[in-house]
Amino acid sequence: MVYSIANRSKKFILVFAAMLVFIWLVQSRGLLDDLDLLNRGHRFTRVWESCNGFDYSGQYFLTVGSYYENNTIRRYYPIEYMGDDLGIYLLYPWMQKNLRLNYKLAYFLFSVGLVLTSYINTLLGFHLLFNDAKKRIRLITCIVTSLFCIFCLYILDVYIWSYFLTSFIPLVTWAVKKRINYNRFLHLASVLFIMGLLIGIGNQFRRSAGTGLALFILILLLSMEKKKVSYLEKAILITLLLLPITFSDVYFGYQLQRRDVWLTENNQIINHSNLIRNHVLWHSMYMGLSFVENPYGIIYSDSAGIGKARQIQPGVWAYTTDSEDILRREYLSIIRANPFFILKTYIQKTMYSLLFIFIAFNIGSIFLMELKPPVISQIPFIVALAIYTLPGIMGWPNPAFILGAINVASLWSIILFNEWATKNHFV
Repeated sequence: MVYSIANRSKKFILVFAAMLVFIWLVQSRGLLDDLDLLNRGHRFTRVWESCNGFDYSGQYFLTVGSYYENNTIRRYYPIEYMGDDLGIYLLYPWMQKNLRLNYKLAYFLFSVGLVLTSYINTLLGFHLLFNDAKKRIRLITCIVTSLFCIFCLYILDVYIWSYFLTSFIPLVTWAVKKRINYNRFLHLASVLFIMGLLIGIGNQFRRSAGTGLALFILILLLSMEKKKVSYLEKAILITLLLLPITFSDVYFGYQLQRRDVWLTENNQIINHSNLIRNHVLWHSMYMGLSFVENPYGIIYSDSAGIGKARQIQPGVWAYTTDSEDILRREYLSIIRANPFFILKTYIQKTMYSLLFIFIAFNIGSIFLMELKPPVISQIPFIVALAIYTLPGIMGWPNPAFILGAINVASLWSIILFNEWATKNHFV
């Protein structure tokens, strides 16, 4: 089975890998600078500072102050003061130290490698799920997944973790739908355990990256027929999915605790007890009000949220419970004063997000109306789609922020197309 999968997919993998090597060669010579084909991300400065902090201290999640006291004392600060999505502030310093890569090359190799892996995951998953599909269906599937993968090359940054995790949807769907016997149960249990680990890791890079996939799998498991899997086996499978998600939280918590101890032992006395180590909610929601013209002078920039918090309470640190509480009160005051503005903003953000999703889903809506499948069989896709769309509606409907939703819509459309083609003997 593994040999057959690899043999059928190797042409696409080799062609795509060759394309990536070509892009890298051209990019390394600066020929794509004006085209900006590969998004370098918006965190190079922060990643560079986290790498410096690790080089000087041997601790992750530290940034070095840009000044010295009397030119003798170096000051360190928790990286959370500069933003969330902590995974990159551990990964790239580790790659720079252990793989001898500078942070820019580490960013490029890992990000593009994750995109390529996602592409392969999707191809292999559909190969298993569409085992009896005709060549034309396989060709259309490959074209659609290839185009979306190329689009993700522009996105890169932490946002591609949503693409990576949702690329497992075809594989997970195939694994759950297979008839369960003892060996199949062990295989499914192994797949779910690995999925749990990957979801937990992805959430460290982008807090919402794995939530939609976790709910997708959970609903699939709960909807499995009793004759295929018992309630006890279901409980075991769900535990094997959810438990590993917490492992990365434990590890990152350990590294953060080591960092805090090091700061205390080295007289770097900084009040970091109120730092937020998850995605900041009210900060993003406040900035999201800038999607439409507003009378409050809000623009979509981190500086807008930070500036507003410091205007109300001078000297407050960004991304802390104090700044979040200030922005929460400010946000609620706008709701009370101008509820129509809030309603208009959310309607427009919702419509804008749905536009991207409809483009990805495209003719899937036609197949959905033609097939009229049981609603319960489509719930996993609907829930995953809703969860991955929320960051765009609550914050800003940038395609990068709803990348998971766009990929779920694309995969859902392909699966519906295969079902329609099979039912209507499309060749």
